[in-house]
Amino acid sequence: MIMQESLERERTEHQKALEVAKTRHLEDHRNAELKAKENYQRLVDTMAAKVEKENLSEIAKRDKIIEIEHRAKADLEADLYRLRTKLQRALKAEERVGESKEDALESKYRSLSELVERLRRSKTDLEAKLSASKALEAQAIEAQKQTDKLKFDYLQLRQQLADKKHEAELASKVLIL
Repeated sequence: MIMQESLERERTEHQKALEVAKTRHLEDHRNAELKAKENYQRLVDTMAAKVEKENLSEIAKRDKIIEIEHRAKADLEADLYRLRTKLQRALKAEERVGESKEDALESKYRSLSELVERLRRSKTDLEAKLSASKALEAQAIEAQKQTDKLKFDYLQLRQQLADKKHEAELASKVLIL
């Protein structure tokens, strides 16, 4: 249960870190887009101001400004495309890193789970062996008690036999006399 909670906590931390990284990339992208658009507008304004100063007819000035705007717009679109591509690559890289961390986390959790399961089995085996050992010890103690009782009975019977022999000798001596 504790391992599951730890796994979830680490997974949540990784997801938060991934979200922070994605947010950072999105903010960087947004800022880069704004800067590109500002540069585009500044370029168009600068070029338009230069064209206005040139000694051309209004139609020629307008055509030249339109041409400048089209070129600048194409450059802007190319820059925005490059920025979007860069953003997509960065987000995919973050996803791969996140997946890699998730895989490592899952592997770690699996390894720990397997270790815990092996330890549980070992504990169960040891408890069974301990229980069997206690039973054998109890049997050994009981056998020792029986052995001691039998020794005591043997010694008593031997004493009784010796007493009976002694009585028989005495009786035999009395009969002889």
